[in-house]
Amino acid sequence: MTIMVACISPSYFCYEETINTLKYADWARSIKKKSKWNIWEVDGQVSHYKEMIGSLQEEITTLKDLLKRSAVPSEASTS
Repeated sequence: MTIMVACISPSYFCYEETINTLKYADWARSIKKKSKWNIWEVDGQVSHYKEMIGSLQEEITTLKDLLKRSAVPSEASTS
């Protein structure tokens, strides 16, 4: 159940705000709520993420090996 409270004023100075508030309240009354369950396939997502983590870890080790191979020791270059 939903409740809407609309504050309106009998004053002439607030006529436009009151009319707009009443129009909005009337429009909001026509909104129908629909509820549905938010259910996810957790097992499929977990296995997908495990595969992704494994491939990223392999990529990290490959890149570390490339960095080690391409790095020139400073002692060897000065001798």
